[in-house]
Amino acid sequence: MVKIRLVRGGVANKPVFRIIVIESRRKNDGEVIENLGIWSKTKNDLVVKRDRVDYWLKQGAQISPTLDKLLKNG
Repeated sequence: MVKIRLVRGGVANKPVFRIIVIESRRKNDGEVIENLGIWSKTKNDLVVKRDRVDYWLKQGAQISPTLDKLLKNG
């Protein structure tokens, strides 16, 4: 099963999250299928390829609850 989820990066007290497509059984630092964007929590800046998110959802990918809230609000 393929999932769309967040992976934390950045430095201490300045988190930056990558929005990725990954096989659900892999670890967060495993092989990524596709990078879809980034989200900076401190700046509250969301940059995402919405057409690619829609594509993956049509292919049957599941989206994490946190990312789902971010996309609906942003």
